Amino acid sequence: METLIEFSDLARNYGGRPAVCGLSLSIASGEIFGLLGPNGAGKSTTLKMAATLLLPSAGWGRIAGYDLETQADDVRRRIGYVPEGAELYEVLTGGEFLDLVRDLHRLPEAEAQRRRAPLLDAFELSADLGRVIGDYSKGMKQKLLLIAALQHEPPVLLLDEPLDGLDVSAQEALKQVLRDRAAAGCAVVYSSHILEVVEKLCTRVAILTHGRVAALGSPRELVERHGGASLSELFLRLTGGGEDGGAERTGGAAAADLTPKNAGGYAEKLLKRGVSNVILKMGGRGAYAAGGDGLRTMVPSFKVRVVDSTAAGDAFNGGLAVALMRGMSLVEAV
Repeated sequence: METLIEFSDLARNYGGRPAVCGLSLSIASGEIFGLLGPNGAGKSTTLKMAATLLLPSAGWGRIAGYDLETQADDVRRRIGYVPEGAELYEVLTGGEFLDLVRDLHRLPEAEAQRRRAPLLDAFELSADLGRVIGDYSKGMKQKLLLIAALQHEPPVLLLDEPLDGLDVSAQEALKQVLRDRAAAGCAVVYSSHILEVVEKLCTRVAILTHGRVAALGSPRELVERHGGASLSELFLRLTGGGEDGGAERTGGAAAADLTPKNAGGYAEKLLKRGVSNVILKMGGRGAYAAGGDGLRTMVPSFKVRVVDSTAAGDAFNGGLAVALMRGMSLVEAV
């Protein structure tokens, strides 16, 4: 089998703090490779480097033989990338967005239609291509992203939480599409927190913790080697089952994935510890006020800004909870 993905001592630091530490992996054609780890373990950072969206701080990587740094355009032609929480051009129709991606890959229209048709059928999206994306549900947007990543039939797929928002039917459709692509020689990197799916779908798995590989092998090999009853049990044993405090950093701050359900408790911890600054990292578009002058309006497109946290307690009970539901996360300054 041909090696399609190679990482050698790949590393990435944020503000001098490590998110990925000396990662070395080799992934062959035909593999569905699971990338597991707690929040902050370095999974998304690894995929962003593989997609040429982030430059490595050290080490090197190749996709289909092309270097991530010096041959980035060649890499991009050979990958399909679905990031977690991606934003789409909501004024375009679904069909217009797929055509845009088609043109970026210089795929002839007739060939794109031929390749796209079975994907539209599998994900039941054909009837909605004429609607503007702003009217799509979360699941429909995810289907559109997946079709856009698949339609040019790249040899490498990089998928970050690809089941997010999908209903059961679409989840099963995606699993079958990935099995078919792998059987045709594609290398799939599949990052997910749904361990049961990874255990059944993936041929090999790497469990990351603190930006390093803690375990590597097939799901069965890992369970047998470590004497665990399941991949989930092994995962909890190796990672401690919580957030990985030593990885995925932004500007010297330790990241914490928040939801409206856990936001209040985290805010209380901030206030008790006397944290003087927070960063609101926005993965979506638009701007949302997060309570008072101290928590300023965030800017779009993955920008970050340090803001005063004096209003943090009130903010978590009001505007910030709404913002979190829109895709924002809070990062504690350290």
